[in-house]
Amino acid sequence: MFVVEAPLDAISIDQIGFDAVALHGTNPSKRQKDALSRLKMPVFIKDNDPAGEAALVAWQADSPSPTQPLDIPSVIDGVRIKDPNDLLCKLQPGVGEKVFQKLAKKRGWKPRRC
Repeated sequence: MFVVEAPLDAISIDQIGFDAVALHGTNPSKRQKDALSRLKMPVFIKDNDPAGEAALVAWQADSPSPTQPLDIPSVIDGVRIKDPNDLLCKLQPGVGEKVFQKLAKKRGWKPRRC
């Protein structure tokens, strides 16, 4: 399960074929932290901005067994990428999906089967 900062990021990852939940910001509430602690090996995907860096630090400090985050490249084909949603919105059709699938595959994740 991937954990992202915003609902649109979770929707984008879902469209690529993976499960994701959104924190709705960079500062998860105690309730969110409790729910996330029940997930099996959640992988955090930070935004490529200062708030994303702060969220990663908080995630690693609060998680009882933090996994290595999945880093989205900040530039792909000369296009600045801030978050997972940008993979679908700013790149040519199919490019963002392939980039994400390749990153996930390196970590052993496979798209879900529908």
